[in-house]
Amino acid sequence: MAQEGIGRRAPLCSECNPPTASLDAEQHQAVEHILQSRDFVTLFRGGAGTGKSFTLLEVHKALRRDNRPVEVLAPQRQQVADLETDGFAGAQTVSAFLARRSLPRGAVVLVDEAGQIGGEQMLELLRHVKENDRTIHNGLAPQRLFRDYFPPFFCFLPRPALIKLHHAVYQIRAFPGGP
Repeated sequence: MAQEGIGRRAPLCSECNPPTASLDAEQHQAVEHILQSRDFVTLFRGGAGTGKSFTLLEVHKALRRDNRPVEVLAPQRQQVADLETDGFAGAQTVSAFLARRSLPRGAVVLVDEAGQIGGEQMLELLRHVKENDRTIHNGLAPQRLFRDYFPPFFCFLPRPALIKLHHAVYQIRAFPGGP
């Protein structure tokens, strides 16, 4: 499913320009890569303190400025609460999203802590989003994606690009509602 969507879609946001003042060079490059993605599934990850949430918030803002509907998901309620504190209004659990079964046409689904989602639930999510929409997965160990979510032969097929943050910046910038 993911390999069928590699390079087959229009860029997520071809005219979006992320703000440069609030992002370091690596974060800015990650935002640009994500917004220019032509894949059904875009993978994004980084170590502790690299600014993943801050970077995804800038992606979220850019998509909203471009009038793209955005759904923000996480596996657990506490993660949803943390996302909302960080500025992702309307975040919900993956289970709640799948139970509702409603998604605006052309939506982008941001999945935080995607590595914590089980294989069956991930496949259900991808099937639900597949027809008209896109997904960005954060916090996903790629070996788990290809080992658990798809048949073993998938490991040998082309994979979606992985966008990574390496440089720990330990964000001092305050998120909305944060310190």
